[in-house]
Amino acid sequence: MPITDEEFEKISEELVSHDIKAAIDMLDEVRDIMTENSIQADIRDKLLHLQLLASELLNHGQRNRAEKFFALNKEISEELLYAMKTLRELSSVIEKISSHCPADIEFPDDPDEELKREIKNFFNEP
Repeated sequence: MPITDEEFEKISEELVSHDIKAAIDMLDEVRDIMTENSIQADIRDKLLHLQLLASELLNHGQRNRAEKFFALNKEISEELLYAMKTLRELSSVIEKISSHCPADIEFPDDPDEELKREIKNFFNEP
């Protein structure tokens, strides 16, 4: 069921489609942090390295590894804090949209399939 004129007017006054593009950009930033790229290792690789340093420091008594261990931990912490901040901002965009969803709106049975059809139709249109 389509939304009413009143619902459309309220949504069009309070939502901006550019916010969704900004959310996509935010997600890309988080993906850059969480996945490997040519410039820096991903979080998983850094955590594996941190575990190796912890083993050397704590299990084998290599105290000379402490500086590198804590430096890498700080780097990971900063990246995760930035990712969390970015995800909170992205979440606020989605929550803003959700808050405008009419109570009586009907959702498709399989949103993923409908999304795939819409994307396919979008790119196949002249």
